[in-house]
Amino acid sequence: MQLFITLKNIGIIDIPVNYNFYIQSAIFRLLAEKNADFAEHLHSVADGEKTKYKFFTFGSLIGKNHFHDKKLYFEGNIKLEIRSVSDEFIEMLADALTSGSPFCIGKHSLTAESVEKKEYTITDSLIKIRTLSPIVSKTQTEDNKAVYYSPHDVMFIKRIRETFTNKYTVFSGKSPQSGIDILPVSAGKKIVTKYKDTWITAYHGLFEVCGDAEYLQFLYDVGLGVKTSQGFGMYDAIS
Repeated sequence: MQLFITLKNIGIIDIPVNYNFYIQSAIFRLLAEKNADFAEHLHSVADGEKTKYKFFTFGSLIGKNHFHDKKLYFEGNIKLEIRSVSDEFIEMLADALTSGSPFCIGKHSLTAESVEKKEYTITDSLIKIRTLSPIVSKTQTEDNKAVYYSPHDVMFIKRIRETFTNKYTVFSGKSPQSGIDILPVSAGKKIVTKYKDTWITAYHGLFEVCGDAEYLQFLYDVGLGVKTSQGFGMYDAIS
């Protein structure tokens, strides 16, 4: 399910260019207000063994802005899309925002001017996608170093497949009957983002993704690749 939020902003506010952590924190703050146990489970426990999956993702902040001195200065309203495979997750966020709870991005507390829920349905087994937030594909070495892969690396595709299988298995309690595949059509810009104290490498681009429609729907709701709950891997299906 999708949640489209328009945040009311009068004047100009400054937001750090690496704002993913602030958005994720705002989401958890709203959830905690509605259901503290749910938020704590999602934040500290979630699901999975080695990797903790939270099964949501969000896109970039959309609005009139300019960049200066490592900050984005937004003028006027700001739009944000959040997705999750959990309807309960989306309903809680929507309820908190429509009740007047602020969406706090760093030092700024913004209220929602509009909140809209939507359900986009995928019925095809092959879709062409355009990234809305860049995709992260990586592995962790034995000495705990991150190795990031570009769309031109065969390991990029391998890790995307593996991540889907792991996430779907944890969420549904059963292994998928078949896998998914992803083919870079036009690998776009490399994005390096700082999340807290970690630098993350991700990639925008156009891709073709194939698999069972149920699995493609799952990926649409939770995002492609890893670190999706940190604001990576969201995409639009295009013709």
